[in-house]
Amino acid sequence: GGYFNLAAPAPVEGDQFVDATSGLMFEVTAVGEANTVKVIPTGETPYSGTIYTVPATVKYNDVDFAVTEIEEYAFYGCSSLQSVTLSEGLITIGMYAFCGCESLQSVTLPEGLLTIGESAFEDCVLLQSVTLPASVTTIDQQAFRGCSALTSVTFEGNACQDAIGEDAFYGVGEDAPALLTLHGTWAKENQPDEDGNWYGGKFELSEDPSA
Repeated sequence: GGYFNLAAPAPVEGDQFVDATSGLMFEVTAVGEANTVKVIPTGETPYSGTIYTVPATVKYNDVDFAVTEIEEYAFYGCSSLQSVTLSEGLITIGMYAFCGCESLQSVTLPEGLLTIGESAFEDCVLLQSVTLPASVTTIDQQAFRGCSALTSVTFEGNACQDAIGEDAFYGVGEDAPALLTLHGTWAKENQPDEDGNWYGGKFELSEDPSA
């Protein structure tokens, strides 16, 4: 041989890299017919920025990858995080992914998202509203536990179909009930009880606009 190969090595599953544009760390989860990556924790020090966008795609060694997952604990305890936008294409938010993000005020969940893991947003004490796209099938237990500032929770379409884990909203609405908007037929059968109790939280039902 003797020729230098200047091309970047072909990515393989398990490769980890930092994406300069988003400032996030990724791990390659599949290479081949579908090239996919997940957002991973930075290691010893949590992400320190205030605003992050999880992109739909990232480039690594000249290959485009779809971002499909936020790994468990990815943003755990990132106390300066105020706002996060999740792009379409994301399928899974892992357990404890945003747990303890005490400054997080705003999160945008994309259409196409399927799963919100256990305790994913637990103790996000400044989070004020959340809209769950119709695509969401599962909210695991304690996903929004301790989100004491939540005043508005909206389920679009037939989101969740009753696959909501125990105490998913524990501690929500303690001071004043949060406004719950449920669309679709599923909602009519899964409303809060007469005291407003619903998956561990206290809610007031808004008029169902699709009724």
